[in-house]
Amino acid sequence: MERMMAELAAFHKDKAVATAEHFIAYCLGAHRLNRAWIAFVGKAPVGFAVTYDWMNFVRGKPARTIDLLYVEKAFRGQGVGKSLVATIAQDSLKKGLLRLNVSAAKANAKANEFYKRLGFEKGVNRSHKYALEAPALSRLAKAKTLLPPKLG
Repeated sequence: MERMMAELAAFHKDKAVATAEHFIAYCLGAHRLNRAWIAFVGKAPVGFAVTYDWMNFVRGKPARTIDLLYVEKAFRGQGVGKSLVATIAQDSLKKGLLRLNVSAAKANAKANEFYKRLGFEKGVNRSHKYALEAPALSRLAKAKTLLPPKLG
């Protein structure tokens, strides 16, 4: 998993810091936030996806988001990615999740075409994505709030 994660990060001109222990802790363990889906050919992992579930309260629909999807170069175009997404879709419906979201960088033409072939429709982006990371996250966390800590 670490090698595939590093290859995915490198493709996006980033550096992966997640380890196999992170996948175990956050996809399987007590601190589970995500679900990992792994595609195997024989006993060798050749691709993976990471998803998370949430509720869209505006639309009133429980949803699943594919956060990461990666297939090794040697196995691309052989149905591995489609199989991963189809398995995720099947599980989503089984769990009552009525929407499946995914995003791809605008410059990643192959990924965008792949999702279109699977039937995903391009959404209307009405907002900007923002992130708050340390140390800004720590500064904001120290701010006074009007809510008691147990309600926050």
